[in-house]
Amino acid sequence: MTGLLLLGLSACEERKAPASPPPVPVVTLTVATEQVPVAVEEVGRAEASNSVTLLPRVGGQILAQHFGEGQAVAAGDLLYAIDPAPYQAELRSAEAQLAKTQAELKFAQDEANRYAELETKRTVSRSQAEQYSNAAVVLREAIRAREAEVEQARLHLDYCRVLSPIPGRAGAYLANAGAFVEAYKTPLVVVNQIDPIHIVFSLPEGRLPEVLEALAAGRLEVTATVAASGATRGGGEVHFIDNSVDPATGTIKLKARFANADAFFWPGQFVKVRLVLRTLADSLLVPDEAVMKCPQGSCVFVAGGDGKAELRPVQAGASLEARTLILSGLNPGEAVVVAGQNKLKPGVAVKPAPRP
Repeated sequence: MTGLLLLGLSACEERKAPASPPPVPVVTLTVATEQVPVAVEEVGRAEASNSVTLLPRVGGQILAQHFGEGQAVAAGDLLYAIDPAPYQAELRSAEAQLAKTQAELKFAQDEANRYAELETKRTVSRSQAEQYSNAAVVLREAIRAREAEVEQARLHLDYCRVLSPIPGRAGAYLANAGAFVEAYKTPLVVVNQIDPIHIVFSLPEGRLPEVLEALAAGRLEVTATVAASGATRGGGEVHFIDNSVDPATGTIKLKARFANADAFFWPGQFVKVRLVLRTLADSLLVPDEAVMKCPQGSCVFVAGGDGKAELRPVQAGASLEARTLILSGLNPGEAVVVAGQNKLKPGVAVKPAPRP
């Protein structure tokens, strides 16, 4: 009887024992090795690769403009026409003076030849013969001066046609048809060359050794995002590093060159610059939210093969685009908990679901 009573009490105790808690649902990510770019991001500005403010090389009245404001122009395109009449008259005068001096030289040379022959016959003195000979020499030099005057007059006439020295886009009119302009003083128009275009930005001086090392290894590529639109273009190349650090800001200026035939970038735009300095091979990255602070440093929860949570200390490196570089403590193929770890303790059963 007593045995039956003890057996009944034991069965009741078994029925009253607490059940095991259900596994904690978590989201996991299986880590794998990656090629990880180490990049820096800064704000920059687009800048014309060449900019020219056209000034007239002769003075006079503008007869016509041969371009529209904002128009694309090619090198050698006619932009302005200045009244050529004064310079045509100048050229005719210079050519007339040259012809007159050439005629004088011919007469002087004929006289010099005649007096030289008379001198051989002792009909005239040597000094008389040399007088005509020297006159011919002087007139030869005068002809050289007259030829220079003709050439200068032709240049002045050519300068009445104001041509674009570079390909690019013309700005607003700075002088209109009918206006009188002064040589080398009156601005006519600004032409900006935007293909290629430069993106100007600055980096902290502490990054300079990495930049120089990357340049020594090869081409240093840049990606730029237009701040206003969010549109991004890659393929830029760093081609300029300033020769000194700005002591006021502790930064150094760089320029990247981009092809820009479609006017994707526009001078003056703000852009976000991304510069890849190097690539880390066979690296492990986990989302920033998976890394926690522990007494011993950084740690993560790992969903073990036995279905239980393991708190794993890790050595964390830099944060790269919302992911943390894991230098040690994790192996490829392990499942790291990226959501739900606030409900975990070491050894707790987990019900992992892959991260979308």
